[in-house]
Amino acid sequence: MNIMITGAAGGYGSYAINFLKEFAPNDNIIALVRDNGKKADLEAKGFEVRVADYSDLSGMTKAMEGVDRLLFVSVPVFDLQKNVVEAAKASGVKYIAYTSICEPQYHKFGLEINHKQTEELIRQTGIPHTFLRNGWYLEMMMPYLEASAKMGAFPYYAGDAKVA
Repeated sequence: MNIMITGAAGGYGSYAINFLKEFAPNDNIIALVRDNGKKADLEAKGFEVRVADYSDLSGMTKAMEGVDRLLFVSVPVFDLQKNVVEAAKASGVKYIAYTSICEPQYHKFGLEINHKQTEELIRQTGIPHTFLRNGWYLEMMMPYLEASAKMGAFPYYAGDAKVA
């Protein structure tokens, strides 16, 4: 099986690709990066590396040729994400896992808009999929946590409920 990870040189993508190498050692793990400068490190680790940028629909389609499963690491620009979805459909990808946002139906300073639109595009392709509903990343919470430490309290809209 050919499994591609987009953004394979980034934080999330590099963690995922290294995990998959251990988890599925008999599968062909393909790293997608957007510039040639990122290839050497991943190739040295034994990954097949393809180069394409989300902004280049033709290049993305070519890069996804022969891919069975796609881990689509999101970016904050809908038009770029649209290219990834269209390329996946055009190249015959059979399954998409997409890094979305937790509870995209609720307002999150506009962050949910891109994810809702991308999820809908993926649904429309008919490609089987999973939406990975990531919670807030810790770096987004740091100013709030620092202020809470100074106040000696952690007021949060969830009340007594649990948060990720």
